[in-house]
Amino acid sequence: MTLTVAKPAKSTAKQFETLKDHLTQFAKLLFGLHAHHLREELEEAAKTENVVVGDTKAVLKVINQRYDVLAEHSEKVFELLNALKASNSPSYLPAYKMAYDEINAFAYDIRFHDDYSSSTSGTIEPENVCLNFLYSVIGEQLIRPSISKLLSENLPDFNAAFNLPDSFTDTKTYIAKALYEMELMLTEKIKKMDYYNLPRALEKFNSLRYKYENKPKEALILLDKYFEAMQVVYALSETALEDGDDDLVNEEGEFKDKVLWEMNNDLRYMYDVIHQFFTEDESDYFTQKQDKSVLDILDVDIEEEANDVPFTIPEKTTLDKTLTTPNINFILEMLEALKITVNGKAEVSERKKSALRGVVEASLEKNLLPPKSINASCIMIASQIGLELRSKLNSTYTSKTYREKALRYIEQYHKTE
Repeated sequence: MTLTVAKPAKSTAKQFETLKDHLTQFAKLLFGLHAHHLREELEEAAKTENVVVGDTKAVLKVINQRYDVLAEHSEKVFELLNALKASNSPSYLPAYKMAYDEINAFAYDIRFHDDYSSSTSGTIEPENVCLNFLYSVIGEQLIRPSISKLLSENLPDFNAAFNLPDSFTDTKTYIAKALYEMELMLTEKIKKMDYYNLPRALEKFNSLRYKYENKPKEALILLDKYFEAMQVVYALSETALEDGDDDLVNEEGEFKDKVLWEMNNDLRYMYDVIHQFFTEDESDYFTQKQDKSVLDILDVDIEEEANDVPFTIPEKTTLDKTLTTPNINFILEMLEALKITVNGKAEVSERKKSALRGVVEASLEKNLLPPKSINASCIMIASQIGLELRSKLNSTYTSKTYREKALRYIEQYHKTE
């Protein structure tokens, strides 16, 4: 990985280079992770703990060792940033920008694969389990909190580093202008445009859209409209490049205008990652719209539309009326058999709560639950067994294990008419 940033002042060059080195080492450690590298560590950990290689104790020991090293580099990055800021160093903003760019790239580059390598017997190899678990821990406990710390907790620095407007309202205008001017360039209605940092503006918008003063429901609708407008611009861009429009595209297959080409690359990047800005419930709510122009999409009054947006999750949810009594009883019996409940009440630790997600996924797959989102179904069942859910249940090794257990249980015991 190559880091390219503005050259810092000589007085703090050492701190800057040290920070850069910690980011580089973090990237090497993170993206150098492969399942086969973990096999020897698991074998060594299994010997130390006197367990088999795939035992949870061995897996957790390896995860903790790897995590601790990565966490140390992350802590050093923030220590150096704080030192540069405290000294009012002119190197602070270039360093901040570099840190955000790299850590943000880690968040989107980590892939949580479900297609683990299996042995000839069809079982998942322990090193693959370990790798996925490690990526999940790094993402949830290290990278995402770091991004939040850099953006939400240091918003003035974020705005200054990426040359963004200060207010939320002005940021909305900035994003709309970026998409509109791209459309005008691609339809050859204007010949030049300024550069807009669309990825960072959208990331800022997404991080602030939940604040009460920013009207969360309306902000959610606007985020969807940004996505819709991006689809329009993306389609125009792809058509121009594929057709080799002589007025817009050079012989190398790139846009002649360097600003348009850079923003097109930004657009492609955001087109891949903006899906992650929406929760599962939000994604289920919004449907594909018909093609329009950017102005048709964005120049609308969204206040009335916001009334119907599913923004908050109700505290108490009852089982859906479309569930039949036999299905209810069967699911509750299955939860008891899989030891998720005892006498009808949840008996699982915080770490094991994702087991419910596995059972829900299997129940949805076998049509025992009505066709709703996984998250909504988890909330629905959790309310019946007294399981408190403080957040969405993510897909984990535990949820995958219980999905398989539930599928086997359904196959063996569920009787259809």
